[in-house]
Amino acid sequence: MPQIIVDRNYLLQGADGKPFLADLFYTKGENKPVLVFLHGFKAFKDWGPWQKVAREFAENGFITITFNFSHNGTSIDHPESFVNKDLFSRWTISRDLKDIESVINWIYSKEFPAREFRGDKLFFVGHSRGGALAIIAGAEFNCHGIATWNAPAEFFSHWDKDLLEKWKKEGIIYIENKRTGEKLPYSYEVYLDFKNNEERYNPLKRIRELNVPVLIVHGDSDETVPVEDAFRLKEANPSVELQIIKGGTHTFGGKHPYEENDLVEPLKTVVRKTISFFKSL
Repeated sequence: MPQIIVDRNYLLQGADGKPFLADLFYTKGENKPVLVFLHGFKAFKDWGPWQKVAREFAENGFITITFNFSHNGTSIDHPESFVNKDLFSRWTISRDLKDIESVINWIYSKEFPAREFRGDKLFFVGHSRGGALAIIAGAEFNCHGIATWNAPAEFFSHWDKDLLEKWKKEGIIYIENKRTGEKLPYSYEVYLDFKNNEERYNPLKRIRELNVPVLIVHGDSDETVPVEDAFRLKEANPSVELQIIKGGTHTFGGKHPYEENDLVEPLKTVVRKTISFFKSL
């Protein structure tokens, strides 16, 4: 097995000039593709099994990047805790795209440390919200393949209408982090950012624009994003490859903290399918 090089906590500048951390996982060798992993809502680069997932990708020949979105509520000193609730409250799609652009600029800069990068192979993998972002980013930035894991077909489409009205009236709502029980503030600015860019931030619309291969992976037991969303994305662009994972929950069995030595099923199946898909391109 090749030795994995892990370079952690590179400091990048994201939306509104806010710094964020990025990690690199790769093995020595020439002409390697880069894979950028986009985490989901109420998550971070070190959440649950994501670091093990990154190692799995690296073992299979991908220079893998994981990073914290600049407004996900973590900080440079506390990358696994939502200590910056003010940033979380302003965690907009627009700011996420700025962060993704910063990562891409870093990859193609002279400062990028993994010189093994093959410049014509850049892939996005996103979980949940990160999957929807991968579709939008794929339509706006130059990439060569996309994989989404349990991605919503539309932002906020499953939100209760009464909650949206309450949000508009009060200007802020509180999102519970079920793992810790803490209440995280969420500003109505987030929803306005979406509404002001509704066509641009519509995965169902943007997936039709993609001219790169796309893999849609969804668990049939997803308790957060209905599996029907995967079929809607497939219907919007019949050329995408759809893989339904039997027994797959929203995190495919992953949890935080993650103490298993290996990836659990069906997450292992998801990772292997994604690797196989990208290697075929």
